[in-house]
Amino acid sequence: MRYSGHIVVGIGTAGLAVVGGQVLGFAKPGMTTLLTGAAVIAVGAVAVDIDHPRSFISSGLPRDILDRLLPVVVIVVMFAAIFLAGRDIKGLMGFLQASWVKLTLTVVGLALALMLAAWVISGTLRHRGPLHSLAFSIGTTIVAMGVLLYLVPGLSWWWGFGFGWGWLSHVVADGLTKLGVPFWWPLSSRRIHVLPYPGFRWAERAVGILSTLALFATVWFVFIKK
Repeated sequence: MRYSGHIVVGIGTAGLAVVGGQVLGFAKPGMTTLLTGAAVIAVGAVAVDIDHPRSFISSGLPRDILDRLLPVVVIVVMFAAIFLAGRDIKGLMGFLQASWVKLTLTVVGLALALMLAAWVISGTLRHRGPLHSLAFSIGTTIVAMGVLLYLVPGLSWWWGFGFGWGWLSHVVADGLTKLGVPFWWPLSSRRIHVLPYPGFRWAERAVGILSTLALFATVWFVFIKK
């Protein structure tokens, strides 16, 4: 399944919980809450494939970022060289403190760090290995909660559950395919089918369609239904 399919499955299945809440009479979540939750789940859903060197999270996303931002980095380096040539250190520091420069350098640094992490992980763990397990799903949920609690002021640590749900939905979706996943690692490295393998060619597409319908149901209950 492609990364876009995993995103749809993660957000769509989480949307079923929103629909269930509406059926039970809970208050409708706001737009900001829904979009934040969808973004966090999407990140969790694609992060699992960092053990594959050519996956979206390992190469596609960081390369797209670098392709778009390298021209800006070149401009930054040129201006920095001009400041240094004139030995205007104060001017250079002021330039580097500009919000757009800091944001550009931060994003580029994160993209490079992501590529390095993917290179290390994919060289250590095989694809559909330990990362595609229940243990890693729980572990990354706990880590995400801790990161949000300490490093992202103002964003509730509860969103870590969203990241974990995205991760787990990816593992379960891959567990529906012919190859299966080592769901019970480290107790067993044998790949299994998390749910009974449907055994037909369009199984992945069927899961994607059902998840898309769940997304539409969420939108209808939250934004359309009176």
